[in-house]
Amino acid sequence: MNNVFTRILKPDRHPAPGAGPFARTIGYREYVHFDGLLGLALRPHDDDSPEWLTPLAAAVSYLGKRGGFVQLVAPPEAKEGVLADHVRLNPPSPEPFRVDGVLQILDDCGPTMTLEHADVYSSKRVRLGRERIQHHIVLPYRLARASKSYTLYERVD
Repeated sequence: MNNVFTRILKPDRHPAPGAGPFARTIGYREYVHFDGLLGLALRPHDDDSPEWLTPLAAAVSYLGKRGGFVQLVAPPEAKEGVLADHVRLNPPSPEPFRVDGVLQILDDCGPTMTLEHADVYSSKRVRLGRERIQHHIVLPYRLARASKSYTLYERVD
């Protein structure tokens, strides 16, 4: 993971006369490069195997936070069970967790979430604990090396 400060332009809400629509500021960015294969295990809500899940899973090109792009290297396929090295993102609570990993807080859609809530132009608010649910998970990685400009993690097996 590269840690950098970068100069960015953001819309200026109160521009000075003749200053232009953007203000200069500094932003902190973390760029992560994952070298390897990333597998996803999906289960439909009704435990059925619908025919619409495969093309929908093939359309996934973005995961996680801003700019978390992924690229499909093989078509999705149906399998029974989950591989042993997968990390469950929504474990039933309480479930024991690793103490030698990296804690992450992930967002999920709650049971009352609708497309109107997800629409950025809608006036419907997304409330934490109702439409937006957070999952605390521990990824099986540990800090290997770090400096002011990068952090290297390695998988804990």
